[in-house]
Amino acid sequence: MPQGSPNKVLVVAGADFHLASLEPALAGRYELRHVDSGDAALETLREFAADVVLLDMIAPDLDAWATCRRITSGRRHQGPKVLLVADQDRAVDRGRGREVGACDFVTRAIDQDDLRARIELLLELKKAQDDSMAKSEFVANISHEIRTPMTAILGYSENLRDATLSEPARSQALDTIWRNGQHLLDLINNILDISKIEAQKLQVERVECCPAEILAEVAAMMRARAESSGLTLTVALDGAIPVTLLSDRTRIKQILVNLVGNAIKFTHRGGVRIVARFLDTGAQPLLEIDVIDTGIGIDEQTIPLLGQPFVQAEAGLARRHGGTGLGLSI
Repeated sequence: MPQGSPNKVLVVAGADFHLASLEPALAGRYELRHVDSGDAALETLREFAADVVLLDMIAPDLDAWATCRRITSGRRHQGPKVLLVADQDRAVDRGRGREVGACDFVTRAIDQDDLRARIELLLELKKAQDDSMAKSEFVANISHEIRTPMTAILGYSENLRDATLSEPARSQALDTIWRNGQHLLDLINNILDISKIEAQKLQVERVECCPAEILAEVAAMMRARAESSGLTLTVALDGAIPVTLLSDRTRIKQILVNLVGNAIKFTHRGGVRIVARFLDTGAQPLLEIDVIDTGIGIDEQTIPLLGQPFVQAEAGLARRHGGTGLGLSI
C-alpha cells in the first residue's frame, strides 16, 4: 500500500449492525466500509482491498463461518485478515474460527483500545506475510530472469569456439552475448539499488544535465525493443522545456528506462509515447514526463501494489512477460 494511505477495514455485520458500538474505535484511523451479507462482502472485496475484515458472528441472517471460509480460501498474499466478533468467548468457536481461516476472535465486550491493538497486530502480521511471500516470488522471478540471459551467453559462447563459424554468425553471437550481459548487469544494478534504498543509503546527485539529451538517449536505447515488438516509440515536447536543469541524470534515465520498458512489455499493438512539459509552479518549477502506451492497462485492485519492492501485479503476467518487480519501486 502506498505510504500515507490508511489501512482498510471491512465491517461485515447484519442489518441491525451489532458492531456499531465498535465503529468509533476505527473511524478516522482506518478507511471503513460496511456490508450486511457474505455475498456483499465478497463483491466489495473485488474493488475494496481490505487489510482486515471485522466479521459479525451474531447476526441471524449472516453465516459467519461460510463467509469467513469464502473470504480466506484461495486468496493470494494480498488477502485480508479476518477478525471474528462474537457475543461470548467460547473455545469451540475459536477452534472453528481457525478452521475456516480466521486469525483472531474477540467479543463485543472488548474495549476500543484492545480492539485497535488487535487490528494493528493483524496489520503487522499481514505486512510480514505479504513481504515474505513477495520476496519468495521475487527469488523465483529473478532466478528465471538470470537463467534466460545466462543460457544465451553460454550457448553463443560455445558457438564462438567453432572455428568454421561464418563472420556474420560470429558477429550475431557477439551482439547477443553483449546484449544479454547488459541485461544481467541491469538486474544486478536494480538489486543493488533496492538494497541501498531500503538501507536509506542511496545517494541522489544534484548536477546540471540536459533533459532533451536524456530523452533522446532513452528513446535510442529502447526503440529497437519497441520495433521488435511491432510498436512505435516517439518523443514529444509539450511546449518549451529548459535546456538544462539540476537533478540526477542517472536516476532520471533509470526511471524512464523502467517506465518505457514496462510500457513496451505490456503493449501488444500501437505504441508508446514519451511526452515532456515544463510546469512553472512559481517557487519550485517542475519538469513533468509522461510515458503513455496503448497497452493492457492496470485494474484498480492492482494500483495500491504499484511501487512496492518485489511485488508484481499478477503472477500469470509475471510468468508471461518476465521482470523482477523492482523497476517501479526504484
